Amino acid sequence: MFRVLQSAGLSNGVCPTKPRQHRRPTFLIFMIMSFILVLAANLGSQTIKGTYSFTPDRDVKEVLDKLRSERPEDAIKSLFGESNLYDRQLADLFVFIDRVDNTPTRIALLKGGKRRKELWGEKYVYVMVFVAEKEGQKHSASKKVEEEETSQRVTDKSETEKPFKRTYQSTTVVKKRAPLSVHQSSLDYKPGSGEFFLSAMVRFAVAAISKQSLEKSDEAKKGEDIPDKPLKLQMVGKHGDTNLYFDYVKIPIYENTINRVTVQEDYGDDRVYRHVATFGNYSASRITTSVGAVGTLVPATATVPSARPIEAFAFAHVYIKRPSLPAPHYQNQLLKGYWDRVSLSLVLGTRLAFDSALFKDIFVGGGMGHFLGPIAFVVGVNFRTPRDAAGGLTEQKRRGHFCAGLTFLF
Repeated sequence: MFRVLQSAGLSNGVCPTKPRQHRRPTFLIFMIMSFILVLAANLGSQTIKGTYSFTPDRDVKEVLDKLRSERPEDAIKSLFGESNLYDRQLADLFVFIDRVDNTPTRIALLKGGKRRKELWGEKYVYVMVFVAEKEGQKHSASKKVEEEETSQRVTDKSETEKPFKRTYQSTTVVKKRAPLSVHQSSLDYKPGSGEFFLSAMVRFAVAAISKQSLEKSDEAKKGEDIPDKPLKLQMVGKHGDTNLYFDYVKIPIYENTINRVTVQEDYGDDRVYRHVATFGNYSASRITTSVGAVGTLVPATATVPSARPIEAFAFAHVYIKRPSLPAPHYQNQLLKGYWDRVSLSLVLGTRLAFDSALFKDIFVGGGMGHFLGPIAFVVGVNFRTPRDAAGGLTEQKRRGHFCAGLTFLF
């Protein structure tokens, strides 16, 4: 005997439509989100175009006024005008040498249209140099300096007589060079603890496989000086008897370095002027990891006496204050340099366990790092799963307990 029962979801033999109706809005939302992501990727393309020129007859009063004002960086906008050629997101080192009034040289580090004390994660800096001088000045920044270079070579030598006689021929060559040049040197470089570890492992693996060491690595290059680059100054224009010249050079820089850029004036009159800027370029990352040990204050229970277990944890850090490594070089301000290298972070972690207990203990808190090398102090709450005296889980519900410890940052 068979008995036919009508399903509660059926009516007059027609299949329900609600699940299908729910799928349609979900599919529509998915399509809209996909379209927005594709559109955002296409809208992100950069378009910088235009034309600018240097004409000797151009009146540069506006540019000169801004160069001599409290905000000389505004002169860059006046120089390029409305051509949209100046990209404010590039890092610039602005240098203004006023040879008319002999005022102190203006130097500013620019990024995003604002002055900066340091850079974060930049690969290049554009050294932009302006020079103002009087027309007809004895030594001009725009004219090449002629220098005589004398060399000697032996044309004849006699070894039959004592003492030996040699005949020399001198040759004098006149060489020309630009009076201004840019020199970059790295004063300090400090690899991160994680970077040092990974680099050592890679070098070890390569040496083990190929039985030869790596040639000069990027870490070694970070300590090298950049060869001098001449400035080919061009005349922007003039105002009265003042001529304004401009040029820029592109200098490579590395993360975690202290850099010194020198603009040198040498007109061949035995006087050399050096305009020096020193700044740091630090890692732009706001995320790092660490491994350490923390102690948790666990109150007494019916099965476990009061204890303070010390356990290994792995942490993820999100920097609120990024560390400046290596520390900036401040004159007679050791505390300021120490504070700049210290990091503050929000911390999330879990107990290191290679069994089912992984992710049973969750740490939430904050950290202060790099107060002593790569060491960080963390403090927060350990949401811990209760255990018995043998270490077995007694229940699944986590309970928060105060904990603190030390970690090693990568």
